[in-house]
Amino acid sequence: MTWDLRTEPSRSARVPADELPRRLAGSSVAIPWSDRVVGTPRWDAKALDIAGSRVHLLSQGGAMAAIIDHAISTGADDPALAVASANLDHLHHFGARSTCRGRAIVNTEHLRWMTLIDGAPIAMRARHVSGRNWPRLAGSDLLLPLLQRATEESLSVGFLGGTLETLERLRDRLMAELPALMVAGLWSPTRREVEDEGLSREIAEKIRAASTDILVVGLGKPRQEIWIQKHSETAGARVLLAFGASTDFLAGTIKRAPDWVRRSGMEWGYRLVNEPKRMWRRYLIQGPPAFAQLRMSTFLEPGPTHSPSTAPERQPTPTNETHLGSVIIPAHNEGTVISRMLDSLRDLIDTGDAEVVVAANGCTDDTATKARSVPGITVLELTEASKTAALNAADSCASAWPRLYLDADVTITSAAIRDTLAYLAEGRTLVARPTMMHDTTASSAVVRAYYRARGRIPEMNGHLWGAGAYAMTRSAHERLQSFPDVTADDFYVDTLFLSNEKAIVETQPVIVYAPHRREDLLRIMRRSYRGNRELMATGQLTRDECTTKGVAIQLFRTIRGPISFIDALIYASVAIEARRTSARATSTWERDESSRVAA
Repeated sequence: MTWDLRTEPSRSARVPADELPRRLAGSSVAIPWSDRVVGTPRWDAKALDIAGSRVHLLSQGGAMAAIIDHAISTGADDPALAVASANLDHLHHFGARSTCRGRAIVNTEHLRWMTLIDGAPIAMRARHVSGRNWPRLAGSDLLLPLLQRATEESLSVGFLGGTLETLERLRDRLMAELPALMVAGLWSPTRREVEDEGLSREIAEKIRAASTDILVVGLGKPRQEIWIQKHSETAGARVLLAFGASTDFLAGTIKRAPDWVRRSGMEWGYRLVNEPKRMWRRYLIQGPPAFAQLRMSTFLEPGPTHSPSTAPERQPTPTNETHLGSVIIPAHNEGTVISRMLDSLRDLIDTGDAEVVVAANGCTDDTATKARSVPGITVLELTEASKTAALNAADSCASAWPRLYLDADVTITSAAIRDTLAYLAEGRTLVARPTMMHDTTASSAVVRAYYRARGRIPEMNGHLWGAGAYAMTRSAHERLQSFPDVTADDFYVDTLFLSNEKAIVETQPVIVYAPHRREDLLRIMRRSYRGNRELMATGQLTRDECTTKGVAIQLFRTIRGPISFIDALIYASVAIEARRTSARATSTWERDESSRVAA
């Protein structure tokens, strides 16, 4: 095999592969290029803000597609894409309290950043905040698949950083496993060259002369991100990957932790033991403050929005012909929260995109009065305090399909409702709900531990119940006919449909406010268990459908360390006590009042 190496833009020469080690610095290959159409970026859909650092939530397939699509579709005037990995070290260098903040990871007209989840604490926090699991996308896991895709797409790849030994061993592996990969060059600058503006500019000019499409930058944090921020425009690569030690792992000069260690979230411990001189400060001194930032300052950003200059104008068109569907809100003494709910739906109501019906049932407070103060919605008043009676009455009044049934004490965005109704309107499934997350900011430590454990159990995240919102098509409602007089309407509806007839719609999550105290949590859990027994007694639910054996097994499998073990123990103890005490007779409807804070 020969490599087309080029040391100057104006001339080229074929050099045998065995001569490559002598020409590592500044070497390159030329590749053919074809014109492509620039597509819509894929990484703007959802992101976390962690202490001021934006971390994008993507699957591995989504991240790979975003990177490769950008490499093959961007033109000369389009911004380059830079990709970073977020772990606690990243928060230390680029979080709100970092001296490097503002020096890198800044979007400009020439450069856009995509930051992926790397560290286990980031992944766990993302799951807690967003309500679903997100994979860890370390550069060392992505690099080889990206190189394989680059080979398929005839994209040239350059490598910046690492010792000569690392680059030589990397070359040997690539020659053996990816002989068709077009390597633009391998550059091994000294630290002085990296930190010197003039010398770095010369390196960047060599990278541009080599016609590099994808540049893997392994200079270590924060130098690699700062170098990319300063010199990406000069380097001219369409994609720049700040992947740290990924080339060392790929070359084999640094041994990576075994799979089981990485899955347990203990890779940091493995690296600390094997590289104590390099890693002790990162993990023992810098890590704890970064972890505190992660715990105290993480929130889910909304989906992409239009700037005022480009936002499409939406004119109110409150006619039945334009409804995407109906939103039905049963409400019993929800005066403290109904305004919060309806305020979140203002855009949906004002545009007439959905028919909104509030069914106030058995209220002794001002729920109906507050609901009527919002123009454009229908308010029903029922004397009977019954959620199922309210649902059936609202069904009789509503006219549009699909229909979203919504608890009054949650928060949901208009965008999430539109996405869910539109999903069902396409006929993909019969029933669906938006993603959801629990807000535990006002909860006790025990309640937070319970919901952390609950969020790790797959069984808890794939059903219609527990989210305070679910939607169905007209065909699905024909199967239901009417809501029976049961405690757990969402659980009952969930049992009517097979798994392939249900869907969780990826959109802005419903916010479900968790109880504040353990006693409040027990109230709603006891009500849930009573609802299950109620359905079993009427034959509408089998014992197998109420079994906790599968949940217990999944709970055990979520244990990855001392924190998850304690969370699982608390979850199990609360569940056992709630089940045991739920058999006691009660004439009152047990609900959590602590989370119904006045809006």
